[in-house]
Amino acid sequence: MVNIFNIIFVLVIALGNQSFAQSATTLQNECDGKNIDSCLTLGLMYDSGKGVSQDKLKAEQLFKSMCDKGSARACLYLGELYENSKGSVKDALKATTFYKKACASKNLEACSNLGHMYLIGEGVHQDKSQAVYFFNKACDGKLSDGCANLGLVYSNSGDVSKDKFKAVMFFNKACNLKSELGCKKHALLKAQDT
Repeated sequence: MVNIFNIIFVLVIALGNQSFAQSATTLQNECDGKNIDSCLTLGLMYDSGKGVSQDKLKAEQLFKSMCDKGSARACLYLGELYENSKGSVKDALKATTFYKKACASKNLEACSNLGHMYLIGEGVHQDKSQAVYFFNKACDGKLSDGCANLGLVYSNSGDVSKDKFKAVMFFNKACNLKSELGCKKHALLKAQDT
């Protein structure tokens, strides 16, 4: 999920010393002018309630509009909105649909999120081989979460064969990509060998 501090950082950099209210107005004007980044930032503000009144439906509309225009990042945010919201906006099936669309457009985070949906069977039939496929796609693109997730899959028993060698390899790759989880798990598995 998108970190609220990232939103604030983007706002501070993009809009200088404006207040959040002024920032929202500026972003809305830019979004009306078809600036995708402004629409996405405004959508994140509505999703989180930072700088504007929280409005999941407005966030959904902004993300959907930009996703329909081909923004893989908007499709990712829409998937996250559907996966992580509460109430009427929460919809695991829609989350999966938009993660698939974003992943097909090479958004690696969406691929990793889709792998997670398959792993736990949320919005799709549980299928650990599909989870591995999408985690691999993310890991091959050098997304540390994808590699760490593969390490977790191979270090746990289940439908996918437990394989300590692969687990160590993927945790190491995640660690090399600056994943704290990957580094911890890699060190733990290596320590078991000594």
